[in-house]
Amino acid sequence: MNGLQTIFSGTIEPGVYRWRGRMTPTTVCSLAAEYGFGCFQIDGRQIEDKASFLQACSTTFTFPAYVGANWDALDEALTDLAWCRANRYLLLYDHVVHFGRNAPDQWAVALDVLRTAVEYWRATTTPMYVLLRNTRGAAPGVPILE
Repeated sequence: MNGLQTIFSGTIEPGVYRWRGRMTPTTVCSLAAEYGFGCFQIDGRQIEDKASFLQACSTTFTFPAYVGANWDALDEALTDLAWCRANRYLLLYDHVVHFGRNAPDQWAVALDVLRTAVEYWRATTTPMYVLLRNTRGAAPGVPILE
């Protein structure tokens, strides 16, 4: 069973994973939708710092206007998602390396916020998975989804 299938079938614990798959983000989200996932994709090629990451999240998740541009607001928004309800959530964040290399301390906080969101949703009946692709060393310690 490939990595995505373990997510779609629920046979792997919700979490943050490095993923090396070659499917396009659009294909991943199409497949995810077939399994009842709300799927989101972040293209990290233009993300180099906290501000650009927060903006990308706001755009990707279509945060309401009241969501602020800071770490606490991101944490609260990712553990709410009332405006985009789904049975399960999948975030594919591609090209992580740009943020990780340009602002490693800020990237570490962002990764912690993503992990916190996954933990929050894990305690509910609505799991969240985060796939990090093209990390190139920017996500040490994050397990690889085979």
